[in-house]
Amino acid sequence: PNLSNEKIIGLDYETTGLQYWHPDFRVVGVSLATLDGKGWYWDLRQTPQVVQFLRDTIRDGKLIVAHNAQFEVQCTRALGIDPRSVRWYCTMVGQCLINEHLPSYSLANVAQHNGIETRKEAELEKIRAALGWKDSAEVMRRFQEVPVELAAGYGISDAEDAIAIYKKHIPQIRDQDLSKVV
Repeated sequence: PNLSNEKIIGLDYETTGLQYWHPDFRVVGVSLATLDGKGWYWDLRQTPQVVQFLRDTIRDGKLIVAHNAQFEVQCTRALGIDPRSVRWYCTMVGQCLINEHLPSYSLANVAQHNGIETRKEAELEKIRAALGWKDSAEVMRRFQEVPVELAAGYGISDAEDAIAIYKKHIPQIRDQDLSKVV
C-alpha cells in the first residue's frame, strides 16, 4: 500500500515473546492500519522486504499509534529502524491519563471501555481451534508457528483496535485538556 500521505498509522508487531532484550527475540509479523479502516499484515519470515517498506513509512514526523507503544518502539529498533523519526501515541498511556481507575489497561479492556468491538479474542480462538492448541496463552507462546493466513486476522485486529481507540481518545483528550501531556 502507498501510505506516504497517511499522517496517522496504527502499528502492531507479532513477536517471539515480550522480552525484546533477549538475544533470541524476533519480530515475526507487522500490522498497519489507517484511519479509514484499512489494515495490512506481513509475515517477516515470508516477506522480509517489508522492513524496508517500514523504514520508508515510519518517518517524516508521522504519528504512529500503538497499544503499549514502548514495546512497539523497541520492536521498531530491533528491526533496525530509528523510532525517533516519528511521533508515538500510546493508547494504554492515553487511557491511563483519561481514566486512571480502570482495573486493567490491556488492549481488550481499553477497547471494551471505549465501546469498541474487537476481533482479538475471536481471532485467537480461530488460531487455537485450527491448530488444536490448549488455550490462547499457548497461541501467544507459539505465535511464530502460526500460519500466515491465521496470523493476519489477529495482527490486523490489534492495529485496527489501536486506531479505533485513538479516535475515541481525541475528544476526551481535548475535553480534559490533556493535549500538552500526550
